[in-house]
Amino acid sequence: MELISRVKTHISLKQSRDELTQKNRELENEIQARKKLEAEKDLLTIQLLEHQQLLEDKVNARTKELAAANKKINSIVDSITDGFAAVDKNWRYIYANHHHVFADYAQAIDVVGKNIWDVFPNAVHTKLYDEFHRAMSERISVHFETPSSLNESIWYEVRVYPFEDGICCFFKDITEKKQYEKEMKRLSGLDLIGQMAAGISHEIRNPLTTVRGFLELLRTNDECVKFHDYFTLMIEEIDRANAIITEFLSMGNTRTTNLEELNLNSILHDLSPLLLANALNQNKEFELETTDIPNLKLNRNEIRQLILNLYRNGLEAMDQGKLLTIRTYTEQDAVVLAVQDQGAGIEPDVLEKLGTPFFSTKDEGTGLGLGVCYAISSRHHAKIDIQTGSEGTTFYVRFGVGE
Repeated sequence: MELISRVKTHISLKQSRDELTQKNRELENEIQARKKLEAEKDLLTIQLLEHQQLLEDKVNARTKELAAANKKINSIVDSITDGFAAVDKNWRYIYANHHHVFADYAQAIDVVGKNIWDVFPNAVHTKLYDEFHRAMSERISVHFETPSSLNESIWYEVRVYPFEDGICCFFKDITEKKQYEKEMKRLSGLDLIGQMAAGISHEIRNPLTTVRGFLELLRTNDECVKFHDYFTLMIEEIDRANAIITEFLSMGNTRTTNLEELNLNSILHDLSPLLLANALNQNKEFELETTDIPNLKLNRNEIRQLILNLYRNGLEAMDQGKLLTIRTYTEQDAVVLAVQDQGAGIEPDVLEKLGTPFFSTKDEGTGLGLGVCYAISSRHHAKIDIQTGSEGTTFYVRFGVGE
């Protein structure tokens, strides 16, 4: 019995040992599996990190490319010599280049996000305001010309194009073009006047001369003594008509001007006693300031007429006690004749029409005086500029040296 018991015990121990060995094997296999899983997990983590780094590198590279492209586009837009701006549907600036004109802002970036009508309040209810709203509401392109809301002497050609989020607009400064058109219009008027003058003035003057001669004869006739005052008045009116025709003839740009080497100062000094006397007779003051200037190719009689016309206009614009000054000086490659008065200045609407034949603000004016000045300056290749304000007006006649 004891032997059987020992055998059973031995068998039981063996079974337990086999079971323990099996469990050890299973545990060892599980540990190996876990180690393998951990190794695969570590490898996957490394691969994920490498992939993430690769993506980050691609994103950074793409971001740099986009930033460089955006910088290049901004550089291209900023290099446009015209003003460019874009606003959204709420009229807030999305973009503006540095050629765009700003009111109280130092640079383009300062206006981004601001309402365009807050930046340019003077533009509200102007043509620009109306056209912008038309382009925004009707989603159409518009093209128009308008003066600047900040300075009416500056003109812009404006083109507006709608896009999904608002409108974009181009502003081109056409001030020089407008001045050129104005000058061409004035010159066309002078040319027409010149052709008319050449064609009809002599034909009008000849019969007037005949009529004047007979009126003079009748005025001395004893039988017509009682009509003496009438004859005198008619002769004065005929003389006035002749004077207008003389000015009319001076308007012709096609006439030949005989030029010779003269000094502008010598012409002025010759005229100065007459100019001073006229000023004193009207209780006004006159001053002549000359500096050394080179000789110019001038027609003495025409330059005298130019000076006298500008002088008389300045004198008539002033009240008693005021001073009229005529100056000469050099400025770069030009000799400048400046006639400055102390009048009330010239209104903008009048300033635009100055030099137009037959336009005059004087009750007895013919409107030819300044036209003659412009015609004379044109024949001398000179340019007339005007500066005016509440303290007076200055006419600048710039003669090119060597022309």
